[in-house]
Amino acid sequence: MNASNRDRLEEATFEQSVFNADGSVNVGSPFIQQSMYGLQLRPWLELFPKKQFFIVDGDRFKKEQVAVLNEVEHFLGIEQQITKDRFVYNKERHLYCVKTPSGGQACLSSGKGRPHPTLKSTDNYKLKKFFQPYNEHFFQQFNKTYPW
Repeated sequence: MNASNRDRLEEATFEQSVFNADGSVNVGSPFIQQSMYGLQLRPWLELFPKKQFFIVDGDRFKKEQVAVLNEVEHFLGIEQQITKDRFVYNKERHLYCVKTPSGGQACLSSGKGRPHPTLKSTDNYKLKKFFQPYNEHFFQQFNKTYPW
């Protein structure tokens, strides 16, 4: 995405970014494109077998960081190092950050942990309906379902 498009996207509301003027889903929107997980993973699946992928549910990760990271450690076949005492809740960001050896915090980028927009129920429905076949494809690719 070039700088001009990025600037327009940053100035637009979420709705303006994902819907066309007629109310249809804007399939060219980067937000829509990056949310088509099965399509995003297709090139990688051509290069690597599925058994080398570990899919993390971001909603579950926000609630159960240590458990999810322990599953990642197990998947990678490495010794478990991650424990609850390595995290601290950042009240300003409303998310958990990793404690650094110096006593500070290492947090995700500023775009993470931000509040999500509240959508009108009709817009939420449009997006769910639009993504349903893409999500089903993704679920079938990995033989796993998610509650979205």
